[in-house]
Amino acid sequence: MFDESTIRAAIQFEMDAALVPQNFTVAKVTVEDKIYRLSLNLQESDSLDENLEGYTAWWPGAPNPVTAEVLSVIAEQDELQLRYATGPPPPAPSAIKLYPPNFLEALLELWKSSRAPQFLAWAKQVKRQGPPRFAPLDPGRYPWLRRAQAAAFRLPSYETSFLWGPPGTGKTTTVAALLTSYLLDRPYSRILLIAANNVAVDQAVLAVDRALEQLSRKESAAATLRPLVKRIGTRFQPEAFQGREHLLERPEPELLERLRLLDTQRPARSHAAAYLRWKELRDGASSALRIPLAHTLQTARLFAMTAHRAIASYSTLLETGLFSLVCIDEASQIPLPYGLSLPSLGGATLFAGDPKQLAPIHQSPEPAVRDCFGQSPFALLDGEAERPYTVFLDEQSRMADSICRVVSRSFYGSRLRTSEKALNETNWRDFRRPVVLQPRGRQANTFLLRCDGASTYWPSYGGHVRIGTAKKVVEIVQRLAVKQAPDSILVLTPFRGQRNYVRKLLDEAQLAAVRVSTVHRAQGSEVASVLFDPVQTATRFLGENLELAQRLMNVAISRAQSGLFLFATNNDLQHPIVQALAPHFEIQVDLREHPDLDRITLDDLHAKNFPANVRYRDLLLPLGNHEWVPARILDATSSIRFLRLEDWCEETISLNGLAARVSARSDPYPVARD
Repeated sequence: MFDESTIRAAIQFEMDAALVPQNFTVAKVTVEDKIYRLSLNLQESDSLDENLEGYTAWWPGAPNPVTAEVLSVIAEQDELQLRYATGPPPPAPSAIKLYPPNFLEALLELWKSSRAPQFLAWAKQVKRQGPPRFAPLDPGRYPWLRRAQAAAFRLPSYETSFLWGPPGTGKTTTVAALLTSYLLDRPYSRILLIAANNVAVDQAVLAVDRALEQLSRKESAAATLRPLVKRIGTRFQPEAFQGREHLLERPEPELLERLRLLDTQRPARSHAAAYLRWKELRDGASSALRIPLAHTLQTARLFAMTAHRAIASYSTLLETGLFSLVCIDEASQIPLPYGLSLPSLGGATLFAGDPKQLAPIHQSPEPAVRDCFGQSPFALLDGEAERPYTVFLDEQSRMADSICRVVSRSFYGSRLRTSEKALNETNWRDFRRPVVLQPRGRQANTFLLRCDGASTYWPSYGGHVRIGTAKKVVEIVQRLAVKQAPDSILVLTPFRGQRNYVRKLLDEAQLAAVRVSTVHRAQGSEVASVLFDPVQTATRFLGENLELAQRLMNVAISRAQSGLFLFATNNDLQHPIVQALAPHFEIQVDLREHPDLDRITLDDLHAKNFPANVRYRDLLLPLGNHEWVPARILDATSSIRFLRLEDWCEETISLNGLAARVSARSDPYPVARD
């Protein structure tokens, strides 16, 4: 266990690393209205994307340095747009620095306060817990709960508890049902609901409201509770709260509708003046929804916010007394210094998450930072998940059963299984029906697609790009889009460069509705088909930290409901995580070029050591119309049994028939390449 000085040092190290500016070289400056448009000369190490919006730009000036706010980023044009400048624009060529917001200062101050010993004392007691301190909740309101979901209702009876929810197990739904029962059974209770980011906060608070909405048909008290649940903060998705305006701090439908309409009217970032006017209008509409937190704390019973907001508002939250329960959702993404301090806001704490998926992110390489910020509160269990105050949700209903088996065997020790109820539902099975990629191909839900290609750094796309796999990804998307809605297809990659390049190819193919995302942004989503391209397994994303690689792979492939497609080169297949995954895929499809394969000859078929001379060899066979098709010979007697490498479909041809085709094709017909 850590001491206070180690944790304070780790926070300081991480804050120093997080505040290191990004340096860029200005190649050209254009002034448009109140906006400075800077064209940049990017180097290979530069990373330019929309995450820089809101950063503070700095450059030398006379008599004082000049600062400005990053209004927008146009990565494909290597351009920054700045507003609120305190002086003239930087000359070209010159250097500018971009500084991120400081989110860690409040955390450091909290750990410097007199409360720090209390945080560590709590942590030491987690594994020493005795019997339950509070009465358990009754799951009877929800007869549809699975066995493990119902067992989770005992967790708030402990001072500290953990709910481990693998993908598709209904963790968020379980937490929502548990929290609504808590509020209804304990009329004077108050709950602080915390999540790692704004998207997770939205999902959690909306799930609570939906649970109360369903219960209100039977219990009038549930309807009374709905306005007493509040989403703190204004960085939410307006469209998600239509008809649920009561969840907002200022529950005014007109303000929410104004915000929603503005989001639909956002101009392109390349239209700088229009984008600035829109940004100012949206900022104003967002500010109008805010009211003082102290006022909301006096009038509601459940408060949902991000971990950053909870730490920044720590003193205000305590002014109204301890919360009955602090529930931290997606806790596996919460760094340990947050996880150790937030429980002090309540009488009991429930951590919900999945320690096998995305871990907390940190930037400093310092060992103290890795040990503190690289771990979540689940580290307090020391791997001992079988305790009375922990529950593992072991049934899922998101993924087709064959996808579930890949995920379960690879990441959960085969503990995760598909719900029997789901397997017995016709509609559920029909939606997850196996996919067929080729007219002759086998049906399957999981495909390993072997490709050619190496990644290179492309500044214009903002990172690493692997052209070979990107083009194959688009080809498979085009095949899937014939039978699937494009918006039900998700392309995932760990690299922004590949994401931007694939996005360009899909737009050119009139497939703009297909989503393309990095793995981190996909956490919590689910779609019919997922295509995952690791791009470069030797980088820090996948090569340096195998635990991180395993978590990224888990998140990527567990988003899929009916179709999972993993693109891998020979180098990728040497990576231990990919290597471990590969045997669990139902079908391997070879999309590589095969210029080095030999064509089968009559000499091969008439050789004395036939069939041993061809068995298990990859050869070109004359199978198509004037095509030599790559295939793997499985067996050969009076007939030849083989796998087509292009679609891994098993077929048989008579020995005489094959000999006749070989004899007839002495001319140089083209070789099939796909």
